[in-house]
Amino acid sequence: MNKAFLAISEMSRIDELSNGNSFLHYRHPLFKLVIVISYIAVVMSIDSISKLVAMFLIPSFLYALADIPLSLCFHKLRAVLPFVIFVGVGNLFIDRQVVMVLFNIKITAGFISFLSLALKGILALLMSFVLVSTTSIEKICYGLSLLHLPSIIISSLLMTYRYVSLLLEEAGNMLVAYSLRAPGQKGIAYSSWGSFLGSLLLRTMDRAKEIAQSMELRGYDGNYSFARSRKADYIDYLFLLGLLFVIFAFGMINISQMIGKIFI
Repeated sequence: MNKAFLAISEMSRIDELSNGNSFLHYRHPLFKLVIVISYIAVVMSIDSISKLVAMFLIPSFLYALADIPLSLCFHKLRAVLPFVIFVGVGNLFIDRQVVMVLFNIKITAGFISFLSLALKGILALLMSFVLVSTTSIEKICYGLSLLHLPSIIISSLLMTYRYVSLLLEEAGNMLVAYSLRAPGQKGIAYSSWGSFLGSLLLRTMDRAKEIAQSMELRGYDGNYSFARSRKADYIDYLFLLGLLFVIFAFGMINISQMIGKIFI
């Protein structure tokens, strides 16, 4: 029961973060989308651990611009991070060729590839959270429309995001009702899971139909009118060009080695 309400509060918290007034919040959503997509593309193309470590500097800088603590991202994504980190755990057992020895510890090629995949996943999550915590879902969809994505995909993305909160709300209400009818019972009995999930689906569908009818009465014809952002100014263009230059420079130049040579 608490988990459903916790999930709702987590989504509300992200919506609150996206409505901030920092320098990064004020930037044009299209430019932020281009930066995030470019960053993730560059990160996925990097095959050097030291380069990947240096790429952490970019989201750290953006979190500072957004006045959002970096620890908040790890807290919000704590349920997803273990899956991202261990996505390449099979490489540890498949590729056991020793490529180097560090402090009498044999480092295998499987460990290198596992570490590389884990770092790439974490960096992609960090940058994605920068976007969703500084840009509302409506503005993200508006930015996607400027990239000429099909409207059906954008509308589906927006509606899915909105209906997830509806599903969680209905699940929370049903859990409260169940706990009142079964006091002292921990969780839901296995024998009740089928009827509980079926009722949840039917209740959510009924609520969704009511919302769809309300939208149609207000003139919705299948094409969502996205929240339009202000026109981009010269600061937005400078921000875009500067970040893209840094991202591609970090992807081509080993910044970690350069810093190491300076201080060693």
